[in-house]
Amino acid sequence: MRITEEIMKKIIDLKKHGLHINEISKKLGISDRSVNKYSKHFPHPNRKSLIKLSKFSKKFSLEKAEILGYLCSEGNDNDFDKRYFIFDNRRGKSYYMRSKKNWINFSNTDKTLQGRFIYLMNLVYNYKLKPYKKGSFYIQRKKVVKDLRKYTSFGSRKWAVPKFFF
Repeated sequence: MRITEEIMKKIIDLKKHGLHINEISKKLGISDRSVNKYSKHFPHPNRKSLIKLSKFSKKFSLEKAEILGYLCSEGNDNDFDKRYFIFDNRRGKSYYMRSKKNWINFSNTDKTLQGRFIYLMNLVYNYKLKPYKKGSFYIQRKKVVKDLRKYTSFGSRKWAVPKFFF
C-alpha cells in the first residue's frame, strides 16, 4: 500500500489524540513500521520523557557560564552511531537497526566540585544528575545536550571562548 499525504496527516492526527502505533496501524490497515516511519518526527503527547527546559535555562547566566567552564575543563562530548542487524521474534523478520546517542560526560573526584555541578545542573536545567563510578556524570537529555553544544565544543584541547562574549 502506498502512503499518501492524506494518510500521513491521519497518522499524525491519530498520534496527537494519544493512540499508540499499533492501534493506528490497525485502524488504517498499514504496518507498524510505516506508522513509526512517518510519525517519527512527532513525539507522542503522553510520553513521560518529554521534559521542557525551564525559562531560566534559555537565558545565558552566570550559572550556565560556570557549567560551561566545568565542562570545558573536565568534560568531553560523545556521539555514538551504530548500525546492526536484529531479529524480531514477534514478527519473525530481521531488520537493520540504527542506534544514535549523544551525551556529554563530566568527571571529577572532588566531592565539593561534584556537589556544585549537581546543584548548578538542577538549578539551570532542572536535571538531577547521579554520579557514576569515580565521580563521572553523564548528561544524556537531548535538549540539554543541544543547548550546551550551542556555545562551544567540550574537551581540554577543543574548547574556545564563544565569539558573542567579544
